[in-house]
Amino acid sequence: MRTNMKTLNWLPVLFVLAFTCSLNLSAQLWKKHVFSFQNSPDSVTCVYKAKTNELILSGFDTDGKGTFYFLGGSPLTVTCYEQGKLAYRRPLGIRFSGMVSFRLIGDSLYLIHREDHALYRMHRDNKGAVDCIPLKTPPFERCFIGPIDAKPSFKLSNVKNSTTSISRIYDFHQNLLREYSYRTGDELLYDSVYQHIPDNLEYFGRYKGYRVCMKDYATIVLVDDSGEIVRQTGRTYEELDCWYVLDSRSDTIENWGPSAEVRVFRNNHFYMPTFNAKKELVVWDVNVDSL
Repeated sequence: MRTNMKTLNWLPVLFVLAFTCSLNLSAQLWKKHVFSFQNSPDSVTCVYKAKTNELILSGFDTDGKGTFYFLGGSPLTVTCYEQGKLAYRRPLGIRFSGMVSFRLIGDSLYLIHREDHALYRMHRDNKGAVDCIPLKTPPFERCFIGPIDAKPSFKLSNVKNSTTSISRIYDFHQNLLREYSYRTGDELLYDSVYQHIPDNLEYFGRYKGYRVCMKDYATIVLVDDSGEIVRQTGRTYEELDCWYVLDSRSDTIENWGPSAEVRVFRNNHFYMPTFNAKKELVVWDVNVDSL
């Protein structure tokens, strides 16, 4: 009986140790990169609405190796940081848009602008001029820069009529690669990348045979090809103590919300921009290799 009592006395200690190890593992998975977005010479250029406490970034990307690119402000500006320090700030002279897509592809930053009906390109290291390439495509309502189908490309989508929408995928020479029509609202059902992914998940890319997705407020999951979640890590709203960064993909403030456009999966890391009451722009960095 005395031996059993000793065993029972150790149980709370073992529980605390297990809980502490779990917290330490979570801390290793979730790291953060902190930037200012107001009242600082090296602040991220963005649109902040103090009355409604809304931070709007038109685009975000990273090389997954410590360099971060933010697209924001009105007119639009690229703010680049390397290893936490401001590398450059480049005003583009391009008006704010209700719909853009912004991505790092190779050595270039690409921007599709709906109102200008144009593709802009600049070197990631701020070399040379900003190229403006008029789009020869039909008008579009939504845009997304790839890679799509494992190739550097972009997708333009629009409503064809009251019941049908259409998406067209182009390479960066504007050659049409693929076109498909679908019932309005059902685009993902016609894209093979999204097959067998539950409706409540956002897809960001593949990792070692799995699909990297996000659910709930901030839960990163690995999903197999049958749609089953095999691993996950998450944080609650209270644990993050941050708000979502919004983007400019919608036309009215009532429809603005977080989207996959400002969340990125690069170099086996998942990045999610948020902001807090200290006027800090916090990019959460989840190491998927450690899941």
